[in-house]
Amino acid sequence: MSDDRASGLQSPAPASGPPGARLPVLFANYLSCFAVGLAVGGVIPLFSLILEKRGVAEALIGGNSAVGSLGIICVAPFVPRIVRRFGLARSVVGGIVISTVALLAAAVADSLVAWFALRALFTSGLAIHWVVSETWMNTVASSRDRGRIMSIYVTTIAAGMAAGPAILGVTGTDGVMPFLVFAGATLATAVPLALVARHAPSLRIGRHGTPDILLRGAPTVFAAAVAAGLYGGACFVFLPIYGLRSGLNEGDAVFLLTAFLAGNLLFQIPIGLLADRYSHRFLLLASGGLALAAPAAIAPLLGQPIVVVVFLAVWGGAVFAFYTVGITLLGERFRAGELAAANAAFVMTFEIANSLGPPMAGLAIALWPPHGMMVFLALTAVVFIAVTALRGFPTRS
Repeated sequence: MSDDRASGLQSPAPASGPPGARLPVLFANYLSCFAVGLAVGGVIPLFSLILEKRGVAEALIGGNSAVGSLGIICVAPFVPRIVRRFGLARSVVGGIVISTVALLAAAVADSLVAWFALRALFTSGLAIHWVVSETWMNTVASSRDRGRIMSIYVTTIAAGMAAGPAILGVTGTDGVMPFLVFAGATLATAVPLALVARHAPSLRIGRHGTPDILLRGAPTVFAAAVAAGLYGGACFVFLPIYGLRSGLNEGDAVFLLTAFLAGNLLFQIPIGLLADRYSHRFLLLASGGLALAAPAAIAPLLGQPIVVVVFLAVWGGAVFAFYTVGITLLGERFRAGELAAANAAFVMTFEIANSLGPPMAGLAIALWPPHGMMVFLALTAVVFIAVTALRGFPTRS
């Protein structure tokens, strides 16, 4: 049954805004999202490395990272109300200012409790940017190019997150310099959006952005967000550990993750172009099929460096396609008045799943080392394929 027919959703809104403003708006959002990715990609290891130097226990370091996810989960449902009150542009700029202040405060704070609170505050502000930027880009996209537009967005975020750790390698972790650099990157995300603020669409928003919007109205999109979060979170944390326990040295084990993440950079734009021409259902099922087959195929390939690098890149591209195609489908399923709430629901669903993925994969490894992780990933793919196959939706030929 079609998700649209099941939920009674109306047809999606057409692209909004003056035609001449479309390219500047998209370019501004891409620049802003790259800067956000750069800041987040640098801040995550920055916090972890400094806490490690201070002798903080591993469990507390992990807890500090989890608080970052908690900040996003707590704020995302209220972003539609914030947007309704302040507008798209002012909402995202305000969130960026909050994140920047939190990062600068962390540079001078010594208290571990303060670092927990500031980590949550930093991600809370960025949650507004996350929801608003995706909503804004989806409103200016059309059914002819939404896949391309959203795939470029996903790629810019990935490129920024890849660049963040490289910058941290230059600044180091001592003193206030790394905080100043990444606070500057965070604040810079507001500049492009401020320049196109006059073109921000005015959305009529009537409810919170909680996951039940997707679960009841678009279960396939909900499944895509869950699969992307569970699968991506598990691989990000445990793929190197799987390599180590499979007999690889540390450098080669870490490189497994690098190759996997490279798929996000290399394949999302081609996937977006395919999404503009072919059935979203087919693309999601194809991605799910690769996500199901890959865990069983990885072990025999570990001794073949070139083959395994290509394999992991394709595998990673398929997994990140859950997010790219899911967010593209989201923009086609909901009218502009519901899009911010639906987008907030998507972000919240993804982040909850992303937080649950590592502990679930860790439990699976403990039950069957090291292959339990691969069983967990395969089961995630099976459930996703089942939902996608059972919940059909209108296709594009």
